Amino acid sequence: MSDGKPQAGSSFVVRHRIVLVCALLAVSTAVLYAPVRNFDFIRFDDPRYVTQNEQISEGLTIEMVGWAATTIYKSNWHPLTWVSHALDVEFFGFDPGPHHVVNVVFHLANTLLVFALLYSLTGSLGRCAFVAGVFAFHPLHVESVAWVAERKDVLSSFFGLLFLLAYVRYARHAGVGRWLVVFVALTLGLMAKSMMVTLPFLFLLLDYWPLDRIRFSADGADSSSRRESLPPTRLVVEKLPFFALIAGVSVLTVWTQRAGGALHGSSIVAIPDRITNAAVAMSLYLGKTFWPTDLAVHYPHPNMPLAGGIPWSAWQIVASSLLFIAICVFVVLHRERRALFVGWCWFVGMLVPTIGLVQVGAQSHADRYVYLPMVGLAVAIVWGLGDWVVSWRRWPDWTERTLLPAALVVLAALWIASARHLPTWRTSETAFEQALAVSPTDTVMLNNLGNEMFDRGDFDSAIRYYRRALEIAPGTALREAISRLRSKTEGPRGMPKKLADGTVRANTMARSNEQRIATKRRAESDRQPQGTQ
Repeated sequence: MSDGKPQAGSSFVVRHRIVLVCALLAVSTAVLYAPVRNFDFIRFDDPRYVTQNEQISEGLTIEMVGWAATTIYKSNWHPLTWVSHALDVEFFGFDPGPHHVVNVVFHLANTLLVFALLYSLTGSLGRCAFVAGVFAFHPLHVESVAWVAERKDVLSSFFGLLFLLAYVRYARHAGVGRWLVVFVALTLGLMAKSMMVTLPFLFLLLDYWPLDRIRFSADGADSSSRRESLPPTRLVVEKLPFFALIAGVSVLTVWTQRAGGALHGSSIVAIPDRITNAAVAMSLYLGKTFWPTDLAVHYPHPNMPLAGGIPWSAWQIVASSLLFIAICVFVVLHRERRALFVGWCWFVGMLVPTIGLVQVGAQSHADRYVYLPMVGLAVAIVWGLGDWVVSWRRWPDWTERTLLPAALVVLAALWIASARHLPTWRTSETAFEQALAVSPTDTVMLNNLGNEMFDRGDFDSAIRYYRRALEIAPGTALREAISRLRSKTEGPRGMPKKLADGTVRANTMARSNEQRIATKRRAESDRQPQGTQ
């Protein structure tokens, strides 16, 4: 298939094929996620984002917009996300179904934007449709769509894809107006989620391929057929405002995460542990992309005993590191396959802020982090490896006729896998149980499930989950860790207050919950009518 712009000679047929592809993508995505209209809120981030957020309880108001723009809430500054949730409350109240449906609408729009972006860049209808289908149906994306709190993911990606589309138009026909559209789209994306700070770096990748605005002498013999490359100074200068914007947002994000207690220092997770976790997480992302099983809402960090994490084994660390290095070496050795290079850098580069080198939260990795990066990996495989394999040897004539059936089988398998995974997000209980099935020692999920049982009135089950969490978290390993941290300070009271508070909460969590249950039971007993003598 051609990687150039679509030919005008068959524009009528091409337009109809594009409409058909978009219709199929939209309908199949809508059918896949139709069950979420009956899903509940998940009592993990959904309360603080929506159901217990007093600022959005009245819907969209001037006061609420002012609060969203000027307040750091729950370790985040993403005003556009708050406005989006407030609009949901304005129109739908706290009925969870419509909130879920809005997430699906954004995911559907993002699917069509992925197709539009790649088609505008390459003109390859079949390949673009396949990548858009992978994006629409992949089980790793279920978390971003079926979890109301991840509105920030689908919303920021919506503006991020618009941002990339606008840049493609600007790169081909530069103008002040088009540049301003690019800048506004990036700003809106950053106001929805700060992970979009990596998007301007994609400019340089797209300039290299397929926009052909950058040329290197080592690119291969086909460089003579490309357009004249632009002066490097122009390519850098036109992007300086974007890099200044993301630098400011990056500083703001680090400050807000640290102020909110979500950002952990090296005393909590050491730098070597972050590097090893990043290597294993990268291999897990690759593995789950090709074999999406054991997916969960939370994966405890292996170097956080309080979270119930189990340290990675030596073989996991070594194998993951060697795999990552081997792929990078392979990409460099075949750098003449520019799509392979661009796609791999897209995938790795967009994961850098969330891979754990800067540790935020108690998770080792998360499915939602690969929402947009997966597009880059798909590009590397479909265009980069695809072209390389085809040119590697002479295939029989019938091979090309099997590509379409094979692609349809892959998309159908992803659709079915997502449909089977989707019900785990129906309620808080199903989501937490799935997480414990994947990570049985996850104390966060044990405590959450205990709270769920408590509110349901199943006190015996609640106590069982609380005690299990208490058994895992505050053992000898925790006391030794506190002792080591204390020894690094100037005195017995020198331990960081944040860590000390967290330790106290971990040790008293189960006991206080059991006391709550006993109190509630006594109150219910007092309210029961006395029998006649």
